[in-house]
Amino acid sequence: MTKGQARLLISQKIEKELMGMSPNLRREIAYVKVGANDAVVKFKNGSTIEAVASSDSARGYRCNILILDECRLISQHVLNSILRPFLTVVRRPKFYDKPEYANYPLEENKELYLTSAYYSSHHSYEKFVSYKNDMCRGKDYFVCAFPYQLAVKHGLLTQSRVEAIRNEEDMNEITWLMEMEAVWYGESSNAFFKSAEINPCRTMKKGWNPPTPIEYLQEKDKIKKKYYLPKVGGEKRIISADISVMGGSGNDASIFTLMRLIPQQEEYIRHIVYIESHEGGKSDKQSLRLKQLFQDFQADFIALDTQGAGIGVYDAMTKVQYDEDRDEEYESFRAFNDEKMSERADKTALPVIFSIKVVKLETNHEIAMSLKDAFQKRKIKLLVNEIEGRDFLVEKQNMLKKSPEEQAYMIKPYAQTTAMINELINLDSQIYNGFVRIRERGRNRKDRYSSLSYGNYLAKILERDLKKTKKRSKFISLW
Repeated sequence: MTKGQARLLISQKIEKELMGMSPNLRREIAYVKVGANDAVVKFKNGSTIEAVASSDSARGYRCNILILDECRLISQHVLNSILRPFLTVVRRPKFYDKPEYANYPLEENKELYLTSAYYSSHHSYEKFVSYKNDMCRGKDYFVCAFPYQLAVKHGLLTQSRVEAIRNEEDMNEITWLMEMEAVWYGESSNAFFKSAEINPCRTMKKGWNPPTPIEYLQEKDKIKKKYYLPKVGGEKRIISADISVMGGSGNDASIFTLMRLIPQQEEYIRHIVYIESHEGGKSDKQSLRLKQLFQDFQADFIALDTQGAGIGVYDAMTKVQYDEDRDEEYESFRAFNDEKMSERADKTALPVIFSIKVVKLETNHEIAMSLKDAFQKRKIKLLVNEIEGRDFLVEKQNMLKKSPEEQAYMIKPYAQTTAMINELINLDSQIYNGFVRIRERGRNRKDRYSSLSYGNYLAKILERDLKKTKKRSKFISLW
């Protein structure tokens, strides 16, 4: 079947379903068209319902009723310069030409905004507040919220389903409030990281997924593996890890953050392409997983917290390990920046571990300030939200043809990125002896913050070497 035939069948199916609901509606519809770039319902009286993408390609369309679905995903520029100008022409039926209707009032165009709640720093929240204030002043505006309780009351959602969603691993308090309770979230005045600093960094559509066990075995003997991500000139790759060996909701998780360092003049732009979370786990298993990711990601360094539980994982990594699932043997690793840690391993071990021991206030301060600076200067690039990520995966990677398990695996990096952002903006800061100290609020965690900040800290150190190399190259060229 060709794509044209498939679209024709879809159009016919939609038309049949629409027209089958009501004989009166069936009489009024001329046709339904669903194409690769357009979707139109045409009525016999000349009216249309048309769907267009919220992008520059939509420029020039006109309408009388503009419905903006998930408007928080639409940029303010596209909204104001492309979409709202759709409403520049009011509806004028032919009866207005009759003398007796000369003074008949024109029908006003309308805008309808539909969205889940989001961060209060976003432009969609400003519009929500503006419309709410106009409604309260008696103007022709209306706003309302539909929390999950409404769906439960009317039998559209069961309480057991609500509880299952609430207890999902990637569902945190902030996401719950925004998605299920229709609450716009704003960080506290003590929050160290602001959503206005972080969310503009969510610009990457394409992430990276490590191979599943089956994918690995299928690609094992191939020289060029499908999951390999080609490196650009001068690129470095880091896996940063914050370690926990205690499972359970009351404890931190082990977080592995995969970062590409793309050189740009004398700086590295940090691309966070994948995040992995593990609730507890023995040191040798976590070590093995890090070595798997090191190979799959073609990494150059591992930034590892070697305080507390991390020392057990480090010691496991200093040994040669056999992977039964992959039938692979991984060589031993050791630290390259800490002589005492290096002595815990054989001298033949690969020097790729950047050992981090955060025991001084000064080090904590530098790590926190470095990460905040990277966000403010847009030196960090994060994956887009799950909705935009799903659209990209459907269009570019045939996501809809995958099994539900595969789809969940593909969307995982986007969900983990959201969880990381929610964790970051839920962290408070305190000044102690002139240094910033990052603290959890209530029972919230900071494991994703720690993992990301370790990788960024190593990136900053590598950046210094990059600047020295650039200056040396300039000097040689001048000489």
